[in-house]
Amino acid sequence: MKLRNGFVSNSSSSSFVIFGKILDGNDLKRIFKFTLDEMRRVEEHGLYDFENTNLKDVDFVALSGDKEFIIGKNLKGNGASLIEKIFDSEKILGCGCLLYRGVDADGEICLDD
Repeated sequence: MKLRNGFVSNSSSSSFVIFGKILDGNDLKRIFKFTLDEMRRVEEHGLYDFENTNLKDVDFVALSGDKEFIIGKNLKGNGASLIEKIFDSEKILGCGCLLYRGVDADGEICLDD
């Protein structure tokens, strides 16, 4: 999967806004307590097998051919729920979370500057 900066318009695209961090396999293992077997599954299939288990409290977008992921809370909803999601992201991932927004268009993640 390619990583590009800028905006892409595409009829099959979906936009996202996530407050979180970009994590690699080592980060997943440390933060979400993935076992070696689970890490092998992540390397083979990405994180989709773990949406309702290890990652039930976060949202994610795959980057770099499923080697890195934007992980955090998808920011949608009203003011109170947005504030709660921001605090939840930092509670789960620690300080230093950032706002990532972009478009997932046909397998390409395009992050806004």
